[in-house]
Amino acid sequence: MTKKPQALVLVGLCLGFSWPTFGNLEKADLYEAVLAAPTRQADERQQLFQDGLEIVLKRISGDSELLKNKEIISALESSGQYVEKFGYYGGQSLFVRYNPNTVNELVLEANQPIWGQKRPTVLLWLAISEDSLDRRIIGAESDPKMQVDIKRYASELGLPLVLPIMDLTDMRQVNASDVWGEFPSVLHRASKRYDADVIVVAKIQKNHNDVWASQWQFMVDDYVQKWDWTSEERDSAIQEGVSQLARHLLQRYGLKKGQQTLGSILVGVQDIASISDFAKAEAYLNSLEQLDVVNVKEVTNQGVIFEVTTMGHGDPEILSQVISMDNKLVTLADKDRIVENTDLTYRLVESLQR
Repeated sequence: MTKKPQALVLVGLCLGFSWPTFGNLEKADLYEAVLAAPTRQADERQQLFQDGLEIVLKRISGDSELLKNKEIISALESSGQYVEKFGYYGGQSLFVRYNPNTVNELVLEANQPIWGQKRPTVLLWLAISEDSLDRRIIGAESDPKMQVDIKRYASELGLPLVLPIMDLTDMRQVNASDVWGEFPSVLHRASKRYDADVIVVAKIQKNHNDVWASQWQFMVDDYVQKWDWTSEERDSAIQEGVSQLARHLLQRYGLKKGQQTLGSILVGVQDIASISDFAKAEAYLNSLEQLDVVNVKEVTNQGVIFEVTTMGHGDPEILSQVISMDNKLVTLADKDRIVENTDLTYRLVESLQR
C-alpha cells in the first residue's frame, strides 16, 4: 500500500523566468512570478514579494476573491516568509519563486480549496450580440483585443483556456446560431479537433436597457453547470463569466483542508508486460492529487487492479475526468476490457506504442 503525504505539494515540472502559454499547464510553475523592478531597493522588493504572492494565490486557488480573506490579507503583509528564492535578471525584472508547501498551507488554513497542477483544458465558444441583428463567435483569429483580454482573465486564475480558431473548418461545422441555441451535438462535434476536457458555451447580449446579459454553461461528459450574469459593461460580463467558470471548476476538482477520503475505486490497467510498466502505472496514480491511497489489489496475467481512495469526492466519474487530462492512460471501452470487476479500466499509452 502506498500512502501519499498529507501535505499537498503542487510543484511545476520546469523552472523558468516566464509564465508559459496556457494549454500546456503541466510545464508551468504555479508558484513563480516575474515582476517589473525599476530599482533593487529593499522596500521595493518587499512590495514586489507581496504583489507576486497575490498573483500566485490567485493561480493556485482559481479565485480572485481569496485576496479578500482576512487570513490572506494578514499573510500578505509578511509575504517574504513565503519566498523560496528570488533573483534579478534582464536589467529591471525580479523573478520570485514561492514555497509550495507554505503557500498551500496558507490557503488551506484559510478554509479555501486548492486547485492542483492538473487542470482541464477549456474550450470557450463565446457568441456576442451587440444588437438583435449581429451575432458573432469570438475566435482565436478574430476580435484580437477581446481575445487578449479573455486570455488574460483566464491566465490570472490559472485557467488553461483556448478559443476556437474559427477557420473554414470551424465555420462549416458551427455558427453563432448554434452557440445561441445551445445545440450540444453540434458543439461537441466541432470541439473534437481541440481535444478539450471542458466545453464552455457562453452568449452575451446587450439589451434595451444597455445592460449586458450573459448566460454561461460548461459541459464535462454528461455533467452540465449553468449560470447567468449581468453587467453594465461587456468586458465586465466576460471577466465575471470567466471568474465564475474557474470557481465552478475549482468546486468540482479542488481539494480542501480536512476532506475525508470517501470509499474506494477499483482501477484496472491492462497489458502490464513488465515491472517497468507496473512501476509507471503505480507512479502515475500516486502522482494524482485527488488520490490519497494507492493499493495493489490484484495482479493477473491480464493486468493489475489498483484499489485507490480519493480525497473528498469518491466519484469514479470525476477521477476518470482527471485521468483523461493526461495522455498516460487510455480509457478502454467495455468490449476491450479483459480485467473484470473494476470501476475504471485503462491501458498504458506505452503499451499501445509497442
